[in-house]
Amino acid sequence: MHFEFDSHSFAEKYNYSGKLGATCSGNETTFRLWAPTAEKVFLNIYKEPSKRSDEDIIRQPMSLLGSGVFFASFKRNYHGWYYTYSVRHSFGIEVETIDPYALSSGLNGKKGMIVDLKSASINPCGWDNDCPVRLKQYTDAVIYETHVRDFSAKLNLKEKKKFLAFTIDGLKTTAGSSAGLAHLKELGITHVHLLPVAEPASVDQGSLDKEDYNSYNWGYDPYNYNVPSGVYASNPADGNLKILELRKLVMALHSAGIGVIFDVVYNHTYSLDCALAHTVPGYYHRRDADGRLSDGSGCGNELASERPMCRRYIIDSLVWWAEGFHADGFRFDLMALTDIDTMSEIEKKLHGINPSIIIYGEGWTGGRSALSARQLSDKWNICRLTPSSGAAGPIAVFLI
Repeated sequence: MHFEFDSHSFAEKYNYSGKLGATCSGNETTFRLWAPTAEKVFLNIYKEPSKRSDEDIIRQPMSLLGSGVFFASFKRNYHGWYYTYSVRHSFGIEVETIDPYALSSGLNGKKGMIVDLKSASINPCGWDNDCPVRLKQYTDAVIYETHVRDFSAKLNLKEKKKFLAFTIDGLKTTAGSSAGLAHLKELGITHVHLLPVAEPASVDQGSLDKEDYNSYNWGYDPYNYNVPSGVYASNPADGNLKILELRKLVMALHSAGIGVIFDVVYNHTYSLDCALAHTVPGYYHRRDADGRLSDGSGCGNELASERPMCRRYIIDSLVWWAEGFHADGFRFDLMALTDIDTMSEIEKKLHGINPSIIIYGEGWTGGRSALSARQLSDKWNICRLTPSSGAAGPIAVFLI
């Protein structure tokens, strides 16, 4: 079967606005996957992320709801279990993949973790009372950019190079100067901009403890967009800790009056060996008139943000980071590759959640893009500053 992804008939038949991903609450767990090119989808549930014996696996065919959405439901709370989908496409290929909407994962992000958002295993004490930092004017922002690993790499600390290093106050260098969180508080900054902390593709997290393994990674190789990186968790195989420890980082900075800005990479995927490409091959990546992958990112591909379900995915992902981690802002890598209409929807959605959220990014591409010149968001520039006595309004600027 041939699918014209940009046709009106495809959008009319397959665009979907309901819930997607795994939802776990009370005594029920449900799964919804948008996969319109699939003939069949099987759900695989694993008690442990690394085991594959028959007794550790529940394998069940999913039902087709319509609009290309496959569904399964259980009268049981499976929080902390892991899952994948086996997707059999109409062109004869079957692949096992993590859910694009997975909120956490096991080792190296190969299996999603089923998450009950009310579970104590992912919610630090006091998390419900944590809230983002509010600015009277966006021009009051003083932003400090850092890499989670670099921030504490030279400290004599069990938690060094990890999310939890941000939670320890009163640290000193060997020379007696303030370090870590104490140093940030001395600087007088308003926000910390964290280089990407979503699950990367090119780090073997099972090798992090090996002395000869160089795990350094900038984070611009996205694999699972909604999953905090196991590289910075105290146990990279435990999906609970990925969420819990990043939330502890956010709480520690908020308690110090410092906001958290997440660097996000929605312009490309590391490769086509990813959940988006496995679940709906060809849909999420932009191509030129000759059918070749567009490479405006300089990384081999681009996300097709102008397609409705890709646009929805990016916005849903940002909402998860904004609400799930109380984000104070987002910095967009190669923001020009995310079309103007999508960026405008992002701005409306995020400021509806938190009017003080700061939005900025790179107003250029890394190469020639198949996206129309009219839609390249190098021309997108909203900058309505908040008056000191008024309600917060939108801001978007370009990072140079």
